[in-house]
Amino acid sequence: MAVLFDKQNPFLHTALIEGVIFDNDGTLYHEPENAPEYHTQAAVSAVKTQLSYRSIQEIEYLMGQSRKQYGGALDIFEHEYGLDMLRLRRDHYHNLVELTRETTYFEGADTPERGLSTLKSAGVNLYIATHGNEEWTDYSLESNRLSHLFSAAHDNVIHKDDVPGHHGKNQSPAMYAALLDKIGVPDTELPWERGVNYAMVEDTVANLKQAKALGMMTVLIDESGKVDPATLPDYVDIVIRDRNDIASVILVNNYLHHEEDLLQEHGPNWSLGGEEGLLPAHLSGHHKD
Repeated sequence: MAVLFDKQNPFLHTALIEGVIFDNDGTLYHEPENAPEYHTQAAVSAVKTQLSYRSIQEIEYLMGQSRKQYGGALDIFEHEYGLDMLRLRRDHYHNLVELTRETTYFEGADTPERGLSTLKSAGVNLYIATHGNEEWTDYSLESNRLSHLFSAAHDNVIHKDDVPGHHGKNQSPAMYAALLDKIGVPDTELPWERGVNYAMVEDTVANLKQAKALGMMTVLIDESGKVDPATLPDYVDIVIRDRNDIASVILVNNYLHHEEDLLQEHGPNWSLGGEEGLLPAHLSGHHKD
C-alpha cells in the first residue's frame, strides 16, 4: 500500500538510491489544463499526413480506440493501417512544438529545479524516461530551464523511440530496461533486483507498475491532492504533493541506509544525527518510530 510523504515518518526503500528517473510531461513540470487538446491536434495532423482520406472526427475516434486496445493513441494506425510509426511520432511532436511555441503552455510549469539540484549536489544521478521524442524533450527542458541538469548528449535520457517495438512504460518494462542498459546497470539473475538502486517518479499510476517489476522505488506525483494513497495498487510506494519533495524522499532514505551501515559498523550507540552532526540541516529533527 502506498504512503503519503511525511518528513516525520519517512519511507524506507529496500536499498540506497543511486539514481532517480523522471517522467517528463506532468512530472518535471505542471502541464496546462488544455494540454490534451494540444496533443490531440498535433497527433491528428500527423495522422492526416499519411491517412488524408480520414476525417478529424474519425481519427480522434480511432485514437480513443487505440488507447483502449494498445495503450497508446497512435498504435492502431501502425498495426491496422500500416502507417510508419516513427514518422507519426516525429510529426506529432514536431507539430506539438510548433503549436506551443510562443504560447503560455509552459507558464506556471512549477518545475522541481531546486529539488533536482539538491539531488545532483548530493551525488544522486538524474535520468528521464519519456514517451516523448528527442525534439519535444529538448524543447520542453529548454522551455522549463531544466536543460542544465541533464546531458546534452542524451546519455541520461530514454525515449519511446529508443525502445525496440516502441513499447510504452505502461506496456512492458522494456523502456526502463533500455535505460538501465544505457547507463550500464548490469543484468541480475532475478529481474526484480536490477533496478533496486533507482527510483521512478511519475504522474501516471499505470506507468509505475513495470518500474516496480524491476525493483525500483516508485513515487507518484499528485499535485491535485485528490489521490488517496490507500486506494493505490501495491506497486506504488509513496505519494508526494510537491515536486520538490522528491529530494527529501530520496535523501532521507539514503541517510537511513547510511545509518544502518554505521550502526552495524560501530554498534548500537552510534547515531547519525547525534553530536557528530552528520545529518544536513534540512533533515535534522527527523525521527523513526
